Amino acid sequence: MMIMLDVGRMRKRITLLKQTDGVGDSFGETEQTWVPWKSVWATVKHKKSNERDNNRHIEDQTDYEITVNYEPYGYLIDADMKVRCKIRGKMRIFEIIGDPVEVEDNEYLTLSAREYRVTGEDDLLIVEEGEQDEQDTSSSGGGA
Repeated sequence: MMIMLDVGRMRKRITLLKQTDGVGDSFGETEQTWVPWKSVWATVKHKKSNERDNNRHIEDQTDYEITVNYEPYGYLIDADMKVRCKIRGKMRIFEIIGDPVEVEDNEYLTLSAREYRVTGEDDLLIVEEGEQDEQDTSSSGGGA
C-alpha cells in the first residue's frame, strides 16, 4: 500500500527528547531529566481520544500520529524518547508508543504517540540546552 504524503503539510516543528541522568542531589541520588535531542519538521494528526474510569479517577487519553522525514536521523528515533510540540498555542509532550514504522521505502517515519499528562509527582523535568551546564557547575560548588 502506497501512502502519499504532501511534504508541504509538515508544518509542525517538533523536538525529540532523550532521557539522561540528571544532577545528583545532596543524598547522592540522580534525577532523571529529558534533554532536547533534535528538532525536525513533522505532520501531527489527532487519531483518537477516550476517557476511562481508573478507580474513581477519570483519565483521558489522546493519541496522535506523527510523521517525520526518515533522513537524516530517522534510524535513531526509538520508543524511549518523548516528543515536544506546540499545538493551538499550548506546549504538549507526547510519549512514543511502540516502535516507529518506516513508510515509503524509508522515506518517512511514523510515530504513534500519546499525549503525556503532567500530574504531581510524575512531573517531567526537561532541561534545555545550556541549563545542564549551569546545573553541573552550580552543584559542584564552583564558587569563590
